[in-house]
Amino acid sequence: MQIISEALKAIRARSGITQTAVAELAGISRPNYAHIEAGRRQATDAQIVGIAEALVVPLSAIATIEVAA
Repeated sequence: MQIISEALKAIRARSGITQTAVAELAGISRPNYAHIEAGRRQATDAQIVGIAEALVVPLSAIATIEVAA
């Protein structure tokens, strides 16, 4: 999976939740979350799941999901 940083930022902004709150709910540091949201760092699959759960959105809203051939 790979984060779609533009979608992540837009969803978080629309929800009115801070980066700090998303990071805490997802179990990651705020600086790490900020790097993920800005596209400067790749998130692990577990972090992506945690972020989606924190934002209460399906994985497909914030990440591309690759299917093995």
